[in-house]
Amino acid sequence: MLEYCVSVTDSTNADLIIDEIVPALRAIGPRNPGADTFHAWYTRRGRRIAWSPVTIRSGALAGILTTNPNQFVSSIRSLVQKHPNLRSLVVPAIRELLLRASPTADGDEALVLKVAADDRDGLMRQAAVRALAVRIDDPAVRTVLEDRARRDEVIAVRQAAIQVLGQRAGEAEIREVIMNEVRNDNHPHVRQAAVAVLGQWIDEPVIRASIEDWARNQNHAEVRLTAIVALGQRIDSKDVRVLLLSKVRFEKNPNVRQAAVRACGQMVDDREMRKRLLVWADDAKHAGVRESSIRALGRRLDQSDVRSKVEERARRDENWHVRQAAVQALAPLAQEGRHPRAPGRARRAGRPRVRAPGGAGHPEPRHR
Repeated sequence: MLEYCVSVTDSTNADLIIDEIVPALRAIGPRNPGADTFHAWYTRRGRRIAWSPVTIRSGALAGILTTNPNQFVSSIRSLVQKHPNLRSLVVPAIRELLLRASPTADGDEALVLKVAADDRDGLMRQAAVRALAVRIDDPAVRTVLEDRARRDEVIAVRQAAIQVLGQRAGEAEIREVIMNEVRNDNHPHVRQAAVAVLGQWIDEPVIRASIEDWARNQNHAEVRLTAIVALGQRIDSKDVRVLLLSKVRFEKNPNVRQAAVRACGQMVDDREMRKRLLVWADDAKHAGVRESSIRALGRRLDQSDVRSKVEERARRDENWHVRQAAVQALAPLAQEGRHPRAPGRARRAGRPRVRAPGGAGHPEPRHR
């Protein structure tokens, strides 16, 4: 069945494997009488199948049925070192060691903890950390995850540990660990992951104050952007609105400015905010700011000044992303018969849906 699924879109077989076969085999584990037969096939052919759905499912089944977890983990490590395109099988394969019914369950967990803590291969540590999410309430698991979040030399492992710990970020102790990573980690992607997790707890006064500070003062744009996205959940707060308006006005990074505009766009029904969005729709510095303004304004085409502005951007904007956003906003009017033809140059379909200025054959830059 697994080989049949290669290059075939067959939702019936896929659902059968995921919903019935995997749970049934988990309940039996390595004591399944067909385990040796499956592993003979997996060793000979199955582990070399580079078709993502089958790669993942066959790896998971191999993890369930293995009778020698140490040898299995070693074989997976060797396989992905030789064939990096098969790395998608590692997490499901290791996770199944923790989910299956097995007479060696304690040993399986100890093995996964050891891989997470000190495997020489960063990919294997990352996979084990992600697999440990199914045992997040185990104190030994939390200890390893906290250690990896603080100390692992590989960025992706630290990110993974923070994201897994984030499942229990409702607990003050875990939140403090994650907040410390924002303060202390030397890589912006790790800090960004930590801010994204903490954003789930934006209603906590201490966390919100910290996220506001990071939105203002973090050195790296990715971290500021993630803080802005989190704050957008509380656009009803005056303090948050003041901060977001300040970021639109003074922020130098175009992506952060665009995130702030997108957050403010949630308040398009507010007259004063709508006036600001109309101004930002003409922003000369960043196309992303114009695009997000137009997408927000598109929800209030019942207002004549808004409709005129969207039509103007559809006709005249030099960036096709902005013109595309305007045409998409106007499309419901055309369907209703109130705006039967898309305006001006935006009507002339092109790349990908709106032609670049002058009919150029190359895509325009994302921001101008």
